[in-house]
Amino acid sequence: MKLNSILKPLAAQITALFLLTNAHAETQPPTLEQSPTPNVLFESPEHQNIGASITLQTSTGSRVKGDKLVVMPLITDRGKSLQLTFADMIWLSGDYIGEPDISVGRSRKESDFQRDVDSYKRYKGYIPDIIGHYQELLNYVKDELKSGKPLEISEVFDRRFNGATGGLGYGSISPPDDGPDQGMRGLYLQLATYDYDHFGEDATQAYLVGHGLALKLASKATNENELLYAYAVEGYADHFMTDTFAAGHIRTPRKELQIACENLSPGFWAGIFANEDEERAMLAKLMHDHDGEKGLTMVNGRGEKWVAEGDKHFFTSDNSENRQRVIAAVQLSADQIYTAYKTRNPDLDANKATMLQILPDFKATRRANLKSRPPIFDATYNDARTYVTVQVDKDHQDKARCTTVRVPEGF
Repeated sequence: MKLNSILKPLAAQITALFLLTNAHAETQPPTLEQSPTPNVLFESPEHQNIGASITLQTSTGSRVKGDKLVVMPLITDRGKSLQLTFADMIWLSGDYIGEPDISVGRSRKESDFQRDVDSYKRYKGYIPDIIGHYQELLNYVKDELKSGKPLEISEVFDRRFNGATGGLGYGSISPPDDGPDQGMRGLYLQLATYDYDHFGEDATQAYLVGHGLALKLASKATNENELLYAYAVEGYADHFMTDTFAAGHIRTPRKELQIACENLSPGFWAGIFANEDEERAMLAKLMHDHDGEKGLTMVNGRGEKWVAEGDKHFFTSDNSENRQRVIAAVQLSADQIYTAYKTRNPDLDANKATMLQILPDFKATRRANLKSRPPIFDATYNDARTYVTVQVDKDHQDKARCTTVRVPEGF
């Protein structure tokens, strides 16, 4: 019998006991060394800042800032009123609220995207605690936000957000009656484990599906509330679009790592507590963090090139042009929603084509960096796209074993 098969059940019980006994003892964020969980947070203050930097037109034509325009009002089962703004939709969607069993980038179905949006109603009870911990996070990084330095975020916030979304951790709360069987892993960690729609071509496709749905809704809107709902759907879609501007997201072969690679060094604790899906997700995080720190040359549909860094580096001077480009892209995308409302025409093909011209192009960006910034992992398909091969660079072959595999149906 393998040692892991004996240790995993025991370790899970020990972890549960640790989290339960320590959950309510925290009053200040522990130091990085005190936190037992891996950091999977995709930096929310950066997403929120993008949404707050644009303006949206109401049905009267007046412009309101993205962090002031309420697009999704909700009432929790406990009677708490939630007034989610457009900026809230960008930072919450996909990272905190969503359905972990859905990959819109793979299915390309509006019905799947609608399920993601509808998850706000299903998981609305989580949102007050998520926002509470988010405010603590903002206070924790306030000096970095002012100085333009890379964000230094304690991993303890992962445990707090996991507890806030039905898992074990700081301030754990119960999942909804119809929620998934989550065990120790709350919705937050589940979404991070199956976050395919946040990377590469899948992120672009998830955005395009959601943007198309928002355009259709806006073109049919007959009043202010219906227009605001279209903006809410757009905010959800824009989360995936903004991810494509992050260096750690654009070329990491997220879904290919999941089927073609094995994590050779998950670490003792990770090897016990994490399942294989989570261990492979950590391989994606390895490349995500490397590219995000080193930066990449981005290439858009027009062939324009610029330098981009990744999560935690959004406010740095080296990322200034990239920051301006992503804000401009979100502004244009939102303006298309209002135009669809005014003209009663979604103009799907033209609007999507316009956006693809200014978004980072996954294939062109990959080619532009192959020699100057060789990737840790690189995925290639055969001509028929029936097989995929993932290669590991020579400096990381002790981290992962990758191979050629047949592409699963619907992949």
